[in-house]
Formats: sequence, structure tokens, C-alpha cells
Amino acid sequence: MLPTREKAEEILKEAEKCNPGPWGNHSRTAAHCAEKIAQYSGLDPEKAYIIGLLHDIGRKFGKRHLGHVSDGYSYMMSLGYDEAARICLTHSFKNGNSLKGYVGKIDTSEEETKLILDNLKKVEFDDYDRLIQLCDAISGADGVMDIVDRMSDVKRRYGSYDQEKWDANIALKESFEKRMGRDLYKAVEKDTFKPDPMNFTAFVNDIIKNKWNVYGTEVYRDGVLLHSFGDTTENLHELYSATKTILSIAVGIAYDEGLFNLNKCILDYLPEKNLKKMSEKQVKTFEKITIHRLLTMSVGDLPFRAEGESWLDFSIACEIKNPEEKVFNYSNINSYLVGVALTNALGKDLGEFIEERLLRPLDITRFEYTRCPDGYFYGASGMKLTVHDLSKFGLLLMNKGSYNGQRIVSEKYVEMATSIQQMNREGGYGYFIWKYRDGYSINGKLGQKCYILPNSGIIVTYLSNIEDPGSDLKDSMEKWLIEDYSCYI
Repeated sequence: MLPTREKAEEILKEAEKCNPGPWGNHSRTAAHCAEKIAQYSGLDPEKAYIIGLLHDIGRKFGKRHLGHVSDGYSYMMSLGYDEAARICLTHSFKNGNSLKGYVGKIDTSEEETKLILDNLKKVEFDDYDRLIQLCDAISGADGVMDIVDRMSDVKRRYGSYDQEKWDANIALKESFEKRMGRDLYKAVEKDTFKPDPMNFTAFVNDIIKNKWNVYGTEVYRDGVLLHSFGDTTENLHELYSATKTILSIAVGIAYDEGLFNLNKCILDYLPEKNLKKMSEKQVKTFEKITIHRLLTMSVGDLPFRAEGESWLDFSIACEIKNPEEKVFNYSNINSYLVGVALTNALGKDLGEFIEERLLRPLDITRFEYTRCPDGYFYGASGMKLTVHDLSKFGLLLMNKGSYNGQRIVSEKYVEMATSIQQMNREGGYGYFIWKYRDGYSINGKLGQKCYILPNSGIIVTYLSNIEDPGSDLKDSMEKWLIEDYSCYI
């Protein structure tokens, strides 16, 4: 019995959490090779993939040599996967008669050694046993290796390599090449295949199975689009509060040019006609609030959104009991006021500025945004983009303010905007950007997300319309795309 492909991948990922290391990607390479060879050899590609993936699963329990064989066998048997357990035994030996030829230390107890030998003697080696032996001999952590290079690397690390086993592996290569009628390395895509701990297919399957209303999703690594699903380029979709991050980058452009001082009071950038309507008490209150405070959502008592015929008048009339207290208070009024202030600092329409200085350099030609009743660009919400174009903002931030070699906003501002400026229960907040794990994220209320993880070079973007998003979609994304990704770097 074998687990499903999806279950096998889940077992491997869970094992890597216990003992992170290159063995995980070695196993993925072996699985890939086994599947490809099986396709040309009249074997079952799905079975080949699964047993290739799990052949080294005993390494879950620590850095052992022969011990990983007994650990893997016992673990798979405990789960009822006897066919996988068999491969945990047979992949390391030429036959079932003895431990002769094993490459590595004999670090098993008497009981473990007996378990290995007793069960090996029951096995009549078949094509699948020999297939995984071959795949083990050509699989590295970074991809497919030349068989001689791979065995030489093992010999260097362990100090020796049994000559009979060496010759047997070469014979296996020749045998399977004859059976396939083609060169082994071309069959397994030696020059192009790279192991990937992500399981994008499983993530998409979760979306479909659970009927999550996800329009589309993209995954990037090191600036390269790896995976995409759904509508990523055709239709514009609501960003909701992800709009705030776009406003933040526009703030950075003006900041870089000395047009916008983040430490200045918000009143310094508001129209005189609106300031005249403020009471003396309100003026004294808002004199204590800087652009920085608004960017970091650290102004207490503001309601969630502005209302009425003039959102600006409504916003600056809000009562704030302790304006000097820095407390995280998520409100659209913060970003709305920043947008108004930036408009006046620039002396031109903010929407047009964003189009010229941000969207155009990012090659974004289709978009929508909204305005408040006063006519200002609404920086809190209301923009629409494609999934692919939202990913460009993730790439811009990942590249510290550059896109396709063009500097759009300074590295200094990106560092400030993506650093924790105000602590909150979610882990921290920058300038309209949320802290996320060892990186940060762009967030909208109904499942509009762009996760940026600079240390691993990963960007995951999706746009959805889920009224109560909860954590299911995020949990699936983390499980299949980024969970403990740092283990594989």
C-alpha cells in the first residue's frame, strides 16, 4: 500500500520540519527522476514518484547513516505503507543477502540491524527497487547529477564507495537506457529540472475543493514567475485596503524628492479652507499628529471610515482623546488624510501622479481608482488591478524600490516602510504595510494578498472575494507554498 501523491508530499514536508536539510530536495529530485524513467519504461509513474519521494523518509528522525534505513522502514510500516517501507530498505543495497556494500556508517543497534536483514531476506528485488537505486545515484539536492559525479561526491563525504555497488549503479544506468531507448539524462531533464519544495498543485486543489472564491494567484521566486492559476491578467479586481500600500509607495517617491516631510504635522499639508472650519481644540489635537503617525496607524479613537458630504471635514473633526498616545488603531481615515496631504504637497492630482510615477514605470496600463466627495484620490481603498499587476508591487518592494532595473522609490524608504514602525497583535506594521513572518505583506479585507519574503525570494499573490476569509486560504497557502521554506535555502 502507498499514500497518495499529495499525502506523500505532506509526509515529506512534515519530516523536514523535524530534520531540515538537503535530503528533502534530494528526495524530490529522486521522485522526479523515477517518474520520468517510469514513463519511458512501462512502469507506473505515479508509484515511482511516491516511492522515490519517500525512500529517505527515515531521515526525519535525525542524522543517521544505516539508521535511516530502519527508521524509514519502521515509520512507513507504522502508517500502513508497506510498499514505501520496502523501498526504505532496498534503495541502499544491491541485494537482500547482507549489508555488504552499504555506503556509510553502521550506526544501528543489534535489534535495528536484525530488522533490516530479516526483512531484506524476504524481498525479491524488482524493477521498482532497481529504479529507485538508480535515481538515488543521480539525485542531488540541487537537481540531477551525472552518476559518476554523484557517486564521487558520496565517496568524498563518506570516505569510501563499494566498487561492486559503483559498478552495479553504472549497469543500472545502461539497463534502463536500453529499456527506455533514450539517454538517461535527457529523459530526466538533467539540464533543466530543479527541485521545488512548493506544491502549487495541492494549493490549487484546496482552492477548488473548498470552493474558495479566488480569482487568481501567482507565485514568484527570485523574481521569476513559477506558478499561476486562474484569472491573473485579464480582469481587474478590487484591492480594497491593498490600495494603501500603493499610496505608501507614492509617499516614498515624494519623500525621496524632498516634497513630503513625514515628521511634519498633518495640518501643514491640508487646505486652508478646511482648516478654518476647525475648532481651536481640534487644531491643538491635530497639531500633535504627524504624517508618520498616520502612516503607521498609531492614532487612537479615529472611526473606521469618513462619512458625509466632505470626508475631509469629517476626518479633522474627529475627537481624539489622547493624540500623543501611540496606539495601533486601524482606520481608513489615516490613509485618506495622507492622500489629501500628499496631493497638496505635490500641488497636483495624486491619481495622475500615481499613474505617471508609479503605474507607468511598472507597465500597468489598466487600472481603476476612486475619489472622495471632495474630489481627492481615495488612498484607503477603491483601486482595481489584475493579480499580475499587484504582484509587480511585491517585486518592487522585494527589489528594494527598483523594477526591471529602473529605480522608482529609494531603498531607504522601502526599508522604513517595510520595517516595524508600530507594534500590533498581528506582529507589526510599517507604512501601510503589514509585517509577515520574516517579510511583510500587502493586505485587503476580502482576501487580497501579496506576501513578500525577501530571505527566501518568495512572493505569493492572490485576489479573491471571500466575505469571511478566516484563515483557511492562508493556512493552505502556508502549508503548500511557504511553510518552513527557509529549510530549503
